Amino acid sequence: MSEQDQRQTIIKLLRPLDAMSVENTICCPGTPDVNYGGEYELTIPCSVIKDAGPKPGAKTQRGEGTIKRNVYLEGWIELKWERHWPVRGGPLRVPHYTTQQKVWARKRRHRGGQCRLLLQCSNDWILLDGAVAATLPLGDATREQLIEAAEMHWTQTPTREDLIRCLLPTAN
Repeated sequence: MSEQDQRQTIIKLLRPLDAMSVENTICCPGTPDVNYGGEYELTIPCSVIKDAGPKPGAKTQRGEGTIKRNVYLEGWIELKWERHWPVRGGPLRVPHYTTQQKVWARKRRHRGGQCRLLLQCSNDWILLDGAVAATLPLGDATREQLIEAAEMHWTQTPTREDLIRCLLPTAN
């Protein structure tokens, strides 16, 4: 797999959210690689919902042990790809995470927007909140430190449902 393969995989997984690849280095340096926005019907286990009752204006269907809810999601994802973890352990070098990308992520999160960084290294997929990723010494963090800071960690390509569930809005 390559960085381009990672981008195509994420665009395909987020197709229901009208995901698109963004290259915007001239107008707004630091803009993340993927933008998404749209409505999606999530199936959520009732055990993860304190009040499974319908909210005003929400489209909700109950199934046995689950609730289906249409949610609107909008946000940005910065993609990073590295072929392998360092052979002897130690920090993973991510040379292309720029100051402009970090500033963009911090500003977006500060203003209430959703922004994340998705790192793929070997079989690991690590999803970080954009503001968290911007404060991490990403080029000096070990695998264990990245996983500890992550919103989610997968040891294989995430499913559409798993990825979209992780993109639900988080508090700033």
